[in-house]
Amino acid sequence: MLPIVMHAGLVALWLAIPPPPDVPKVVAITTADEASLVDWDRKVSHLVRRGDLKLREEKPSDDGQVRDEWFVQVHDGVPVLGTEVWRQAKGKKTIAIEGSIYPSITLNAKPKLSLHEARVVFITLAKGSPGPSQPPALVILPQPDKFVLVYQARVLAGADLTLYSIDASTGEVVASEPDPNPGQ
Repeated sequence: MLPIVMHAGLVALWLAIPPPPDVPKVVAITTADEASLVDWDRKVSHLVRRGDLKLREEKPSDDGQVRDEWFVQVHDGVPVLGTEVWRQAKGKKTIAIEGSIYPSITLNAKPKLSLHEARVVFITLAKGSPGPSQPPALVILPQPDKFVLVYQARVLAGADLTLYSIDASTGEVVASEPDPNPGQ
């Protein structure tokens, strides 16, 4: 009887333990009514002031009445992949907001590999080609169970252009895929 009670107690304890705080959970920004628009505008403005959202692009309408802004989320100055916030304003009044952010990132954004060391890894992945023509970019890559600080670069090996993400601490390949934007 005692082992069954202990087993049930351990199962209950295991189920009660919350997941680690750094498990990526994306928050979709939607505004169904005026109250949610005002609330999200306040939150987005706060994130911009704190430096957690960085203006990527700003574009006024042809008549100058409406302004569109696109932001990317950053953590300790490092862009977070898969995030974007779009805000539209008419004069000083926000009229629309949508996007997605990760609200709780605690990842250390200091890479152990230098930019030069990362470039050497990418040259190795090029298999005889000269390697990436642009310097690797340091970004945060959300994974199902954690955030990973990675260097990203497009590498041409033969006729194949591949977007690689390597762990900025170990140099291990975290992700690779055919380049989704070969013209950039």
